Amino acid sequence: MKNGKLIVKYKLTASNGKSYSINEETKYEISDDDLFRNYRFIYSPATGKGEILVDQITVWTNQAAENSRLTWKTSENIIIGEGMNGEGQPVALFDNLIIRKTGQSGNSPMQLLSFSAELENNYTMLNWFTGKENGTEYYIIERSDDTKTYKEIGRVKAAGKSETLKAYALVDKEPMLGITYYRLALSNNTSRSIWVPVIAFRLKPEQLLNTPTVNSNAANIESSK
Repeated sequence: MKNGKLIVKYKLTASNGKSYSINEETKYEISDDDLFRNYRFIYSPATGKGEILVDQITVWTNQAAENSRLTWKTSENIIIGEGMNGEGQPVALFDNLIIRKTGQSGNSPMQLLSFSAELENNYTMLNWFTGKENGTEYYIIERSDDTKTYKEIGRVKAAGKSETLKAYALVDKEPMLGITYYRLALSNNTSRSIWVPVIAFRLKPEQLLNTPTVNSNAANIESSK
C-alpha cells in the first residue's frame, strides 16, 4: 500500500524460460476509515491470471501467458503486505500464506482475459475480453450496491464458438454514486447461470459532468488481434 493505492509486484517465468515482472499501481482507492478489510492476492500458474481481492471483490487482474510460474531467487527479498497496519509502517499483517500447485481445466465455457469498469461522460463503461469461447450464447451484466442483491442492466450477444480475441462493451446509463459492484454472467448451450468474479467501481459526485454524450447501450466488438 502506498499513497492510498494498492501496489502489486511479482515476477513470472514463462514456459519458454523467459522471465518478466508485473509492477503496477492499481486503481483501487483505499478508504480512509477504521474498518478492517481482507486483502488477498491470488495467482494461478495454469491460467497465468493474477488477482487482488478486497473483501472477496476483485479490484485488479492481470492476464499472463498460460503455464507461467511465479518465481523468485533465494537471495531476493520477498515483501508481503507492506504498510498494511494502517499507519504507513513497513509491517505486514496477514493471517495465512498459501503456495500451492494448481491444475488446469479445459471444460470452461470461455476464457475471460479481463473485466473492467471506467467512467465515460457520466456513464459507466464496462469492458471485457475473452481469449476463447465454447458455445457461449450471450453475456449478462448485473449490478449491486451491497454484493447480495443483483439486478440485470443489459446483455450482449456472444460470439458462440471462438479461438480468437473478442472484445465486448456495455454502458450503464444509470450509474450509482459510491461503490457499485458489477458481475458478468454468461449462458451457453451446456451450462446456465455462470458468473465470473465481481468487480467494484467507485463513483464520486465531483467526477460527473453536466452534459452526458454517450448514446449507445451495448456494443459487441471483434478484435482482429
